[in-house]
Amino acid sequence: MMEWTKMKQRRLIIAGSAAAFVLASSNAWADTPRADLDVKATLTAAMTIECNRALNFGELIVPVGDRGSVDVVQIEAGEDAKAETVDGSENVSLAGDSQSGKCTISGGDDGQKIKIALPDEVKLKEGESPLSVAPEDSKEGEKFELDGSGEGSVHIGGELEISNDLSSGDFQDYETSLTVEVNDDP
Repeated sequence: MMEWTKMKQRRLIIAGSAAAFVLASSNAWADTPRADLDVKATLTAAMTIECNRALNFGELIVPVGDRGSVDVVQIEAGEDAKAETVDGSENVSLAGDSQSGKCTISGGDDGQKIKIALPDEVKLKEGESPLSVAPEDSKEGEKFELDGSGEGSVHIGGELEISNDLSSGDFQDYETSLTVEVNDDP
């Protein structure tokens, strides 16, 4: 019977210890300081660029065969610029409407400085093309500031080179696109 009493005592000691631990632990949790932290975020539209007026050299009338050299047609990068032949390109006649391209930048900050980047050259057809353009922008690759609304525009012009020795298969409509990139941290 003594063993039975000792076992009961051990059980009571273990149960009492467990109860004391639970009570002590719950008191420690009850005293833990807590506070709420506000979490905030603001979504703002990213700077965008839209190019909604194409760089268009119009219709170029050129003889078939060997002309002796390449010919160059140029459009200045300005609001009312039109195609014109470059000195020495008397083999080309211009017809139809031509215009510089135009891109509008928005979503910037008031007075933010940006810079436009253009490719060095663009072929107007994949692979062998009789036409290539060296584009230029009206800001001449220099930094410029956006207006008070965080907006600005840039005109795209360039020199179109017409290769020599055209065949009858070269006479068609040509169209491609060039990437106008805005560096908002020039």
